[in-house]
Amino acid sequence: MRSASRRLIRVRGSYVVYLPKEYISRFGVEEVVVYWEGPFLGVKPAGVRRTARFTWRSGVEKVVVGAYASGFDAAVLAEAPPGALDALRPALEVVEGRAVEAGGEVRVEFFDSVVDKGAVAEMMLRALKYMVDTLAAGVATSKGISTLDQEIDRHRLRMNKLCVK
Repeated sequence: MRSASRRLIRVRGSYVVYLPKEYISRFGVEEVVVYWEGPFLGVKPAGVRRTARFTWRSGVEKVVVGAYASGFDAAVLAEAPPGALDALRPALEVVEGRAVEAGGEVRVEFFDSVVDKGAVAEMMLRALKYMVDTLAAGVATSKGISTLDQEIDRHRLRMNKLCVK
């Protein structure tokens, strides 16, 4: 990874940072997205999407969930067998996305319905608190605990994806 130091230039109420010419001319960037959290500040080209490509194999649902948690925007699965969408149904219940089958491959597009890490953590903690409360009250059922555990896992995967992105 390359890095460069740049000075901040104040222009009215905002700041300007000159980006490295080598990078801009190489990738033809016209617009960027700026991310910040705590002391971290990141810049990436707008509209850049990361796609993971795999060949269909057994356990493909784990590959789809892994691509989602790793921050990819899409996963393309080549050499998909007939009925591939049915095989992916368990994975699509876990990740936020939709799958389309065409030309012998399946394309899974991921999206982010919640982009605030604090909100995701709050939802996860609420589900965990509810689980603990039902256990403490003696009214928990194995099906209810299993459902709550799956919900907490979905929030954890969502958090992983947000942290990676």
